[in-house]
Amino acid sequence: MSLYRSQIGESWTLKSAVDALSTSARCAGKPGWIWIAGIAYPAFLVYGWELVIQFLGVPFPSQVNVLDPLPAVMAVLIDDNVDAVEVVILSTVFLLASLPLFRLAAGLARVSSSVTHSIPSHSLDRPGIKAVWQAGKGLTLTCCGLQVQVMLMFLLAAVLCAGPAFFLMEGIGINSEFAQICIGSPVLLLLAIYGVVLSTLIQLALHSLAQNRRGVSSAMLHAWRLLRRDAWATARTIAVDGVLILATWALTLVINLTCVPALWLALLGFAGVTRAYYWAQAYRALGGLSPDDGVPGLVPEAD
Repeated sequence: MSLYRSQIGESWTLKSAVDALSTSARCAGKPGWIWIAGIAYPAFLVYGWELVIQFLGVPFPSQVNVLDPLPAVMAVLIDDNVDAVEVVILSTVFLLASLPLFRLAAGLARVSSSVTHSIPSHSLDRPGIKAVWQAGKGLTLTCCGLQVQVMLMFLLAAVLCAGPAFFLMEGIGINSEFAQICIGSPVLLLLAIYGVVLSTLIQLALHSLAQNRRGVSSAMLHAWRLLRRDAWATARTIAVDGVLILATWALTLVINLTCVPALWLALLGFAGVTRAYYWAQAYRALGGLSPDDGVPGLVPEAD
C-alpha cells in the first residue's frame, strides 16, 4: 500500500479524499455569513497572534526571508528586547477578545459533521452563522485551550530545536553562509515535519472535541490515535489538504497585488469552511465517531 494506492475494500482512497475536498469546496462556495466562521477556523496557529507579535516589535516569520540563514532569524528574535509582562498582558487581552472566534470555530466543526453526513443523500442544507454560533455553545474554552496548546507545543519545539543550533553557531563563530544553511536546514526540516503533524492533530482533535464534547487532553489523545491508526490514509488526507493550502497561499499572493482586504477575508472564509467540511469527512474516514452516526453511547445533545 502507498500514498496513491490503497488496499482492496479500503474506503478512504486518494480519489475519495480528492472527491471529499471537491464536494467541500462546492458546499462552501456560495458566499454567506458562515464565511465569518471560516475565518475563525484554525489553519494552524491561533489567528491574530501575528498582530500581537508585530505589535511587540518582533518580526513575524512572514517578514523574514525564508532563505535567510537560521542564525540571522534567531538573532533578530533574541536581540529584540520584549517585556515578558507586556507579552502576558497583551496575550490575555487578545485571548479574551478572541473567545467569540473560538466559539465559531468549534461550532463550524460541529455543524460540518451534519452537512457532510447528508452528502450521500444529496440533500445538502448549509447552516447559517446563527446555527454555527448555537452549535459552539459550551465549547469556547475547550477550543481556546486546544489551539493555545498546539501553538505552545510548536513554540517549545522551535526553541528546543533551533535554540541549540543557533547558540552552537554563535559559540563556534560560524560565519560562512553555506555552513549556516547546512546546520540550520535539518532543524527547519524537522520543524516543518513537526508542524505538519501538529496541523493534522489540531484538525482531528477539534472535530473530536466538537462532535463528542471531549476535554482538550482527551481530544488530543483521540486525534493521535486516529493519526496513527492508518499512516497511509492519514498521509493521503494531508496531501489533499496540502493542495487546498497551496492554492489558498497562491491566491493570497494574487490578492495582495490588488490591495483589497475584503477579497483576502473572503478567501480565508471560503478556505476555512472548505477545510472544516473536508476534515469532518476525513475525521470519520480515519475512524472518528459522531452522534450523527447513530452509534450507541453517542447520543446527540439536546437542543
